[in-house]
Amino acid sequence: MYSCAISLLQPQIIQDLDLERHGLEILEKPAGTLSLLADDHLQLTRDSAQIKREVARFSQRDAERVEAFDSEIARVALALRSIARSAPPDIGRGWSELPRLLQAGNALRKLETRDQSVLAELMTKSLGDYLVHSYCATRGA
Repeated sequence: MYSCAISLLQPQIIQDLDLERHGLEILEKPAGTLSLLADDHLQLTRDSAQIKREVARFSQRDAERVEAFDSEIARVALALRSIARSAPPDIGRGWSELPRLLQAGNALRKLETRDQSVLAELMTKSLGDYLVHSYCATRGA
């Protein structure tokens, strides 16, 4: 099974159920494509230099920002993953769930201010709008 299809399965569950002994083999997907263009696409591998070259075909400025984008998304994803790994608060149970709600909020509060802003933008914009306003050369910055 490719890693992108199983990425939400927690490593602890894989270990607890001994899934490898039962035949689970996780394969790294060597590359993916992003086909948002009418007559072209981006081929994205796990090689950061290749990704930079591929993005540079369209924008040198964007290619220089790929690593920063990847780092931002990774930090926000780690915070969200920590929330996703715990049971959500049951608001209907009243005040007894307040500590669980505060724990979730605290995971996001620990993000740096810039990453909190990234999270807010990702939750309120389409990915395309986020990329255009945050990174793309069309922004004019």
